[in-house]
Amino acid sequence: MTARNVHIRECRRCGLPYDWRRSPSAYLKMTYCSTLCERADLGFTVEALLRDVHFVPRTPGLSTLLAA
Repeated sequence: MTARNVHIRECRRCGLPYDWRRSPSAYLKMTYCSTLCERADLGFTVEALLRDVHFVPRTPGLSTLLAA
């Protein structure tokens, strides 16, 4: 690879070359050229899965509950 095309990848879904730094896919930039290809290949986008996830800080009570 030359320095000129070091950022060019091939989309796993459509096979087109793309600059992974410009891919709108937030979590799978080095795999898919767009969120449309990500969704078409996987059936969902990782961003959609993580949108409604709420992280809860660990507390002693929570650790006891999770140990059960």
